[in-house]
Amino acid sequence: MRKPKTQFYIPIDLAAVCSVAFLLLLLYLSMAREKSEEPVEVNMPETSGYMCTLNTLGDAIILIGKDKVFLKLPDTVRKDALLEMSSKYNLRFTKSHLDRFKNIDFIGMPVAEFNQSKIAGNLAGISIQNPDNQLAAWIRAANKAYYSLYKRRMIIGIKADRDTGYPLIKNVIATLQDQDINKFAFITATKAKLND
Repeated sequence: MRKPKTQFYIPIDLAAVCSVAFLLLLLYLSMAREKSEEPVEVNMPETSGYMCTLNTLGDAIILIGKDKVFLKLPDTVRKDALLEMSSKYNLRFTKSHLDRFKNIDFIGMPVAEFNQSKIAGNLAGISIQNPDNQLAAWIRAANKAYYSLYKRRMIIGIKADRDTGYPLIKNVIATLQDQDINKFAFITATKAKLND
């Protein structure tokens, strides 16, 4: 007669498994950052090649829309860039100004207007006209802070509306090239491929 097979019984505490799963969920939710809202709506030009997105691009984004220029800096250098700008323009910012500035996503106003009442709401755009090209000053200040942290320069992407005139984009590119930044990317949407 055949002997019945003995099966090993390993007890699993489901309460511990559920606790670990719940803790992982809380960790992921706390680390997730909501998508930043752009100050102007941008209809990106379409390309049929490689899609360059905000997530894959990297560090700083120059946003161009409705004939205005905005700048998004990495969280790690935003405060240091503002301090650098304050010394360049002889401005004083309180701790409250610095704390509020750390929480805005896009810089879209002249630096002289960074007072407590206007720091988050003014969307006039950054000046790129000489002699006071503030986009150049912001990028220079941010690159200085970024280099001190990461020992390399920022990777910069340009996201422009498809209806933006060429002279404005040319001025932005010239601003970058004046600082010896010749490598940057245009962020585009990908064309849907039609099946023949």
